[in-house]
Amino acid sequence: MYASVRKYYVIPGSVDEWMRRVQVGFVPLISKVSGFIGYYALQVRDDETMTVSIFETQAGAEESVRQAADWVAKNLESLNQGLPEITVGQVRVSQLQNPVTPVKDATKGQKPVIPRDVPDSTASAQTRMPDDDHGPYYSSVAPGTQK
Repeated sequence: MYASVRKYYVIPGSVDEWMRRVQVGFVPLISKVSGFIGYYALQVRDDETMTVSIFETQAGAEESVRQAADWVAKNLESLNQGLPEITVGQVRVSQLQNPVTPVKDATKGQKPVIPRDVPDSTASAQTRMPDDDHGPYYSSVAPGTQK
């Protein structure tokens, strides 16, 4: 299981509109990405939001980053201050109070699996930041260490 966490700096006072646009426009889009498990949008402060997208695979989490970058540029640019901070990583610990019952996936004829145990392996996380050499949302430089 993999997660994509995105931190956005929002124009103060516009969080409600930001959340409305995300609910109406982005949630239906991201929920169609292969391996989608869940999506959460949090208001951190009056000028800051974070989103968490959960996927079965790293490829799904990374596809959500691409789709979010495109959608945000077209739909939230007027409400954001600067570019988001983006991290993708393997979920190493998780717990659900009331586990979801698997539902048959009609397109594949299989039941989705919600992992209960995560293998004991090294976490694979990448931080993605704006970088002219690698496009608008990719960087090999960790936040706070940029030149």
